[in-house]
Amino acid sequence: MRRERIRATLAAAVILALTSCQQAPVLPEAEKAKEIESRLWRAGASVFAPTEYESFRQAFRQARIHEWREASRWPLFRKMDRVRDKYAEVIKQGEMVLRMVEERKEEQKTALELELKELESLVSRLRSISAAINESTHIRQRLSRAEMALEEAARFISQENFSAAKKALASAKEPVLSARRIMFSLFDRYIDEDYVRQWEKWVAETVTLCRTQGNLAIIVDKLEKKLIVYSKGEKKAVY
Repeated sequence: MRRERIRATLAAAVILALTSCQQAPVLPEAEKAKEIESRLWRAGASVFAPTEYESFRQAFRQARIHEWREASRWPLFRKMDRVRDKYAEVIKQGEMVLRMVEERKEEQKTALELELKELESLVSRLRSISAAINESTHIRQRLSRAEMALEEAARFISQENFSAAKKALASAKEPVLSARRIMFSLFDRYIDEDYVRQWEKWVAETVTLCRTQGNLAIIVDKLEKKLIVYSKGEKKAVY
């Protein structure tokens, strides 16, 4: 009887020793949480949802510490269900942060694409108007600079580099607005009554001088886009 007790005790000790050496199983919930952490990092969560992302990382870290503590126990005393519950909460939180990041990225992308479209439309209109007037060298130079910056902005938006896209749009906006100011100042000259009267006076003086001297005179009307030829005070051709 005594020998049997000793054998049973030894067998139990051997079984206990063997089971204590067993490693804790890899939890699928832990792998899922790790995958979500990787997805959040690739999605730029630290930029688009820094506070929420840091909260997720803290929760993930705590779940891993809890897992390590339980894994260090004897298998008979491990409470892996609690660890699974911890990871389930982390997964839920991570998925929520991931949705938040995607929503914020989409909002920023939409806003930037709208600003890009408005600036491109403004550049197109200014280009059309500048083609109708002669004094447009400075305008076209500015519009060319703006178009280059807008191309950069479009590329950055497609790459989801929204910070760089904002800078590129700002770089485009300055020359566009400058070109528009120059254009407005030009049109102010065309509609300014004092300036128009002065121009009409110059035309009359030129035609009179052409008549008295019997030579040719050329009048250029920029607003009407016409070139008028006078000979001895008489209108001979309009181009």
